[in-house]
Amino acid sequence: MTINQVHPTYVEFGDEVYRITTPTLSVHNLILGTPYMDIGGTATVTRLINRTDNIKFEIKFKNRGWFSNSEDFGASAKLLDASGKSMGVAI
Repeated sequence: MTINQVHPTYVEFGDEVYRITTPTLSVHNLILGTPYMDIGGTATVTRLINRTDNIKFEIKFKNRGWFSNSEDFGASAKLLDASGKSMGVAI
């Protein structure tokens, strides 16, 4: 079973607005075996100023896969400016 969020979530802190998109959540082995959940894809948190992108924090999750062990989980993150240029790697 795979769960995808179709629309982003918006969070307001005073005058600041953030748009949040979530990665894909997969649930495996619901009928046979040991059930487990897997997160894969990209999650983003974007700070919006005047309804346009300003700064984006992007987190990429690595899928576990069918024949992987628990050490195969991973994530990397980077900070991007309004033009999409990398401002550095966070993780």
